[in-house]
Amino acid sequence: KCSVKVVEKSFDSDYTICTIGDSLSYSDKHWQPEITKKQSHIKFVGTKSYTGSASDSSQQQCATDGRPGFTTSDYIAGNGSSYYNEEHHSFWNGSRFEFANWVTNFNGGRLPSAVMIWLGANELSLTPDTTIANIKTMVNNIIGCGVNKIYIVQTIYMADQSAIGNQSNNEGFVSTPGRYKFGVDKMVYNLVTASYDEYKDNNKVVLIPLCTCHD
Repeated sequence: KCSVKVVEKSFDSDYTICTIGDSLSYSDKHWQPEITKKQSHIKFVGTKSYTGSASDSSQQQCATDGRPGFTTSDYIAGNGSSYYNEEHHSFWNGSRFEFANWVTNFNGGRLPSAVMIWLGANELSLTPDTTIANIKTMVNNIIGCGVNKIYIVQTIYMADQSAIGNQSNNEGFVSTPGRYKFGVDKMVYNLVTASYDEYKDNNKVVLIPLCTCHD
């Protein structure tokens, strides 16, 4: 069971968010409908529109640009999602990641209020240099396009959070067969700390520490 606490806040106009991510943010997740239900002025925009169920079973209109199985490298390389039968993703301008391509060709020329990047789970490594570099390329491009607020969601630990960094036996780790809990905990931790070091002084980037508030 998952609970989503939506902070009460008044909006004078719609606050639009484009989500760039993997399966944690594509169209079968309940957190977008729950937020939309609680805050009608928050609008998720993207090329993948869907109707999602909130906790009270109400149907909410949402959209995303999350793609199952995707990595930061997929977005940098321009890959398309086989799940959506794409040749290229919607931020690809023919030669590179270009947020302006999404704005012009898929969002009617309108900049979103913010962009959410939720990536990293599918390319965890003890040395997260590639993930950090790719997200930096995306962030710089998005800011250069005129977006002044980017939320980076730090991906979740994939086992019991009450014992981060500990493993009591050698039976591996359920979320990813063949990998060990201690090692994967360290991969997530390294990604989180590297993200903090990269963006701690950037007032246009907000780090959302989902990794420390999800169990």
